[in-house]
Amino acid sequence: MSEAFSPAPCETGIFSQGQTDFVALTQGGKGYSYTFSDGTVGNTQDAGALLACGKDAVLVRGKERWPKVALAESDTRFASDGVMLAGRLMEAPGAGKDTPLVVYAHGSESSGWIGRARDPYQMVGRGVSVFVYDKRGTGLSEGEYTQNFPRLTDDLVAASREARRLAQGRYGRFGLIGGKPGRLDRATGAGARQGGLSRHRLWPGGRYRGTGCGAGRQGIAGPRLWRRGPRQGPDDDGYHGKTRQVRLQGWPG
Repeated sequence: MSEAFSPAPCETGIFSQGQTDFVALTQGGKGYSYTFSDGTVGNTQDAGALLACGKDAVLVRGKERWPKVALAESDTRFASDGVMLAGRLMEAPGAGKDTPLVVYAHGSESSGWIGRARDPYQMVGRGVSVFVYDKRGTGLSEGEYTQNFPRLTDDLVAASREARRLAQGRYGRFGLIGGKPGRLDRATGAGARQGGLSRHRLWPGGRYRGTGCGAGRQGIAGPRLWRRGPRQGPDDDGYHGKTRQVRLQGWPG
């Protein structure tokens, strides 16, 4: 007999049924946003919402109890140019020396990402370790919001060092993901000069494609991650009609 469902306040995380299907809950502008592994999105406060929150589980479509996945989450604070930034390393159960590790590079948004960004949870749900951080002046991070790209690049380099420090011994390939190819190039270059970040690129040959990563109707095939593009609602942080794919260095083309 399956465990009874007990309603409770929502909390961020991944909830799964079986080996492949899962749904991620993140904080939204209202209530909590949900993103299924097939690309379906919504909000818990929507009329006709597809899930309800419970104690250590969610109820999907009013009938299926999906338990919470025991992710390893490590919150941290790290310094960059005299400012303390907040970050979080998220690892799926069983992360080890062959697990890919990625750091998300920010765009021009003025909101924090910890607990709010959808795409990182889609990566973790597929077995990729992810480090997210709140950009300076947003969320839990100190400092003032800025679009000074060299300074933000330094922040990304610092975040990459912190991610690898926290995940030491539990990751293999390492990469950066973001919507600003130029910033990723500057970050890998700056990191190499400072001796703290090697030139790991998303595509073999140092070529970057796409604007991010996520889940979609096409799912995942090997290292590629696809996401359906159209925006699904006011809390969807998709990339407005764009389709994108990412690949970590070292995976065959």
